[in-house]
Amino acid sequence: MTDAGGKVLEALDPAAGRVQVISPDLGYVMTDLLRGPVKLYLGDLGSRPVAGKSGTTEAYTGSIFIGYTPDLAIAASLMHIDAGASCNSGYAYLATNFPPSGWQCPTAVLFGENVGASVWKPFVEDYYSSHPWPAMWAQPAGVVTRQVCAYDGGYVSGGGYNEIFLKGVGEPRYPCGANPYPGQPPYRPPAPSPSPSPAH
Repeated sequence: MTDAGGKVLEALDPAAGRVQVISPDLGYVMTDLLRGPVKLYLGDLGSRPVAGKSGTTEAYTGSIFIGYTPDLAIAASLMHIDAGASCNSGYAYLATNFPPSGWQCPTAVLFGENVGASVWKPFVEDYYSSHPWPAMWAQPAGVVTRQVCAYDGGYVSGGGYNEIFLKGVGEPRYPCGANPYPGQPPYRPPAPSPSPSPAH
């Protein structure tokens, strides 16, 4: 990491010890979850091995997007400068825990997805315009895919959607319809598709 003048502020020591803090299985599940914001906010990056999460500060005065690929980790931030004690943007009321100030009075709202789309995504695209994209993360043996239904997350043999689970942990153990939410109408399996008429 360098400053604007090229001075090295921090450098990776390849000889330093490494401590694995989570298992590869849990890392894969978390990465799968974090691919959701990328698919939602960052367009075609959703089909790439990219994961990340947006964040927004009090009163929408600043935003962050932190994400990674198999070989790159990036954090980006946009913040309003302190414009003084007075502000007429109309957003000061959103800062419920802080007295109004230049930081709590933005001239426009900043959401985490704003910095993702306007700063983070262009940086990633520029980097990979001159570097090969890495392969998609491989699903480890300790992560399993199960088909579940949208009604209550129970397992189904067909007509549902695929979800991943840590093997033996959190996998659905009841059939679809057995665990309705309070007040939810009873589950009705979808009608089977009619068989096509034989050709004459």
